Amino acid sequence: MSVEPRSTRAEVLALLRQGKALTLADMIEHLPIDSKRQVRRHLKTLREAGLSIQEEARGREKVFSLPLGELAVEDAPVSLTEQQALALVVAAEAGRAALAPTPLAEPLAAGFGKLLDRLDRASGTYDLGRLREQWHFGTEPAASTFDGDAFDTLVKALNERRPVRIAYDPAHASDAPRKRTISPLMMAAPGGSWRCVAYCHYREAPRDFTLSRIEDITLLTNDVAIRPDDFDADLYFHERFGALGGETRVVRLLVEPDAARYFREKSYHSSQVVEEARDDGRLVVSFEVEGLEDMTSWVQSWGLSVKVLDPPELAERIAEDARRVAVRYEDASEDDATPDADRPDA
Repeated sequence: MSVEPRSTRAEVLALLRQGKALTLADMIEHLPIDSKRQVRRHLKTLREAGLSIQEEARGREKVFSLPLGELAVEDAPVSLTEQQALALVVAAEAGRAALAPTPLAEPLAAGFGKLLDRLDRASGTYDLGRLREQWHFGTEPAASTFDGDAFDTLVKALNERRPVRIAYDPAHASDAPRKRTISPLMMAAPGGSWRCVAYCHYREAPRDFTLSRIEDITLLTNDVAIRPDDFDADLYFHERFGALGGETRVVRLLVEPDAARYFREKSYHSSQVVEEARDDGRLVVSFEVEGLEDMTSWVQSWGLSVKVLDPPELAERIAEDARRVAVRYEDASEDDATPDADRPDA
């Protein structure tokens, strides 16, 4: 759209493009405007010119903002070394693969195209346009599809430090309500499965929320998000099964009474849920994990105190490992039956 660059209307547009949600009073404070009626007139004209000005209630007032796709970053010159420019090109290609299923894929392609044109003309060492085509970070389909509006709302919540209200369909049985409030902490996509790590107000702890399972989402504009002081993203992802990513699987375990108290007292994974407490003291515990490699060794470390109920392939893998160990120890007597005469001198 075209707006006279030095007009008051252009100043309204520039203020909105800074990405803030503003009341009429806010705009009067920052602009050469004397009344709310004047602000409304400018907003109406901008809308008629094709600008998607959003309007929502915040307490007793209305706030106005632009959607992410219409915000602008202007007058941001930067000086880069040749290696920094090359690293930025490679990072953009990696980002293109990672962001393919998200609403950020198209803006990345368009925005980086503009940046690459400038970088390529300024670089005296690298042919950045050609080098861009010589990096490949995978074109595998996303592990799951999800609503782009949910993604945008979570990003907005992170930016404004707001909680959200979601309707969530967990992959396994859960005692948590379907609708709950969460405070987003970060976005992640291990193994191509996009999720939001958020402080769950019901669990009172950080949890993973797979984007494809979010059925409805509302930004709580009047509330402030909760961020635990001790939350460490690197530690959160390091101390979990499948930290390197993989297909998301639901694992169900039968825990014997001698180990049940440990599962009641401690959460071994952010998705841990005690699905059933049986009269005989045993528990059925479930996890939602990426890949089964780490889970295999962890279950084996519990010995006879834990048995895999699902998935069948994990149960069979552990049973096969146990059979191999048994065979190995059955042959142990033969390995140790070396005559003394054949032993080397000490």
